[in-house]
Amino acid sequence: MKPPELVDDATAGVSAPVIHVVGVGLDGVRGLGEDARQLVRSATLLIGSVRFLDGVEAIAPQSQERWPLGRVAKVFEDLRSRLDSQPATRAVILATGD
Repeated sequence: MKPPELVDDATAGVSAPVIHVVGVGLDGVRGLGEDARQLVRSATLLIGSVRFLDGVEAIAPQSQERWPLGRVAKVFEDLRSRLDSQPATRAVILATGD
């Protein structure tokens, strides 16, 4: 199975999956800049540690699907399947910034 293509939003077609990775620093989600906050708010799927997912509740809609990171290989396998079946998914991975 070929991995999803990563492209810039400006060149993304309707069917091109886009995965954004947002680095979260020691100050947590509250320290995100406005561009990062907008990515989080516009995501249809958020992936990250339970701590990060809990932290986005103040800035992101509750309607978003949220996956705790857990077993990384399984999460990325599931993400690949999701993007194959629903390429319009706007996935954001919240990752530690250190």
